Amino acid sequence: MLISSTSPESYSRLRLAALGLAGALLAVPLVIASIGPATAHSLDQPEPSAVTTGASYADAQVGDLVDVRIGDVHPTQPSVGYDEVYYKLGRYSELGKDAVNKRFGDWCEANGQLDAVAAESDATLHDPASFTCELPLGGETEQSIAEMKTVVIGPEGALYLTDGHHTLTSFAETADGGLDLHVRLRVTANLSDQAPAQFWQMMIANQWTWLEQVDGAPITPADLPASVGLGNFADDPNRSLLYFARDIGFASGTIPFQEFYWGEWVRDAQPVDLSGWNANDRDSYLATVRSLSEAQVALDPAAPIAGGFTAADLGVLPAWNDGKAEAKGEWNKLSQPYDAEKPGKLAYAMAYKSQLSPSGEEPGGEEPPVDPGTVHGALAVSGDLRPGGEITVSGSGFAPSTTGYALEMRSEPVQLAEVSTDETGAFAATVTLPMAAGTGSHRIALLWNGVEVGATEVQIEADARADGGAGAGAGGSGAGGPGEAGGTAAGGNSGAGATPVAAPAPPTAAKLAETGGAPVIAATTAALAMMLVGGAVTVLHTRRRRAE
Repeated sequence: MLISSTSPESYSRLRLAALGLAGALLAVPLVIASIGPATAHSLDQPEPSAVTTGASYADAQVGDLVDVRIGDVHPTQPSVGYDEVYYKLGRYSELGKDAVNKRFGDWCEANGQLDAVAAESDATLHDPASFTCELPLGGETEQSIAEMKTVVIGPEGALYLTDGHHTLTSFAETADGGLDLHVRLRVTANLSDQAPAQFWQMMIANQWTWLEQVDGAPITPADLPASVGLGNFADDPNRSLLYFARDIGFASGTIPFQEFYWGEWVRDAQPVDLSGWNANDRDSYLATVRSLSEAQVALDPAAPIAGGFTAADLGVLPAWNDGKAEAKGEWNKLSQPYDAEKPGKLAYAMAYKSQLSPSGEEPGGEEPPVDPGTVHGALAVSGDLRPGGEITVSGSGFAPSTTGYALEMRSEPVQLAEVSTDETGAFAATVTLPMAAGTGSHRIALLWNGVEVGATEVQIEADARADGGAGAGAGGSGAGGPGEAGGTAAGGNSGAGATPVAAPAPPTAAKLAETGGAPVIAATTAALAMMLVGGAVTVLHTRRRRAE
């Protein structure tokens, strides 16, 4: 067999070429790491538009109007005033006396299109083409945008409502609404690049969340409801009382949770005696609203109220009923009975409440089934927190006896199992972490029809087994609600089992970068490069020896 000789000069040139190829391969992971998931996406994505949907929430900018499914919006307060919602539902129902039903007007206003001016006889909220708003889409004005409800974009593009809990809850509860209804919200901040703990720190610092129970007891973000809907909120009677006192004792302003601060003042300062208040009697309600609003306007504008705000900050009026006579202004509107041509808000609330059973449910039937998407619980994780490791996820506080939950690992969603709860709303599932899971922070989440109802954060450790190590990587994570990392490991609840889901297709390099997989790419490419260097040098050395 003929063996060609290799000169020293040729040998050197080939060795340099091999080393150059290896260097190019070694540079690949550095390029990927320098791009990162956010910048890599920006290379082929258009600039955010004025209307943003679904997958692009994380890219939304302040001032954007985002189309949302209201069941996907997370509340930032634990309670609402039920009577405010009852007023709206009364006016939305067959009790309403408006020429164009008020629910269409409220939807148009929330959508940035002012009021509704017409509606077909069979119009529904799910079909915006069946009613006409004052402004067309694209014709929004500064005024109409200012009146929209607001949202903050959180980690992983999650939506956190900062204004509009009563309106969206009313949409969720009305006959032609529900959690699948869509409406637009105005973005006031995008904190999607923050870790959950930092996100909630910023929400608290900006006073974009209300973390108090009705009695003033503090709560954590994990205690907040997962979705809007009356069944998810506690009833705050003082919050309703303040709603009906709007424009009589104070004016609505731009401070988030304004009426909660006033409600805190009512509860703690006790400016009026509420012991005789009958919230089911219109006359008693009116008398209490009057006493409260008179106490408000008697305050010094500089008087501290709550949360560091003064009476002036919270919109106290200089005179009762804004200086108008009893037969004029907002007090006159509120005082109108249901048999008037234009009933007052209290009249609608009382009329609607009179149709409810003592338990608060519609009469004439059993209590409606629980929507699993509105019941949030807690998760705890223990086991081998390494790629390919086996973990046990325990959950409690979810909808009882329910099949069809999806257990996912995020950031890049990977479904781990389909989960069923037992009669107590608990479950325990043993699943295997994806081999492609990168090291670092991830979230284990439970979803119902795409709505997150529970989540906790876990730390995926490097797999020492890949280097021949034998150490165990067991770990745990604490119970946490939607959007918040958990603390220390919580004891799991035994419950219904889980159905494992088939392993997904291997992620692309871009997907691995999003889930912390860039180190895997770097290690693999470096190993390949070194193998090529070694192979090239060995071949050349052999040829040289044979030539000699």
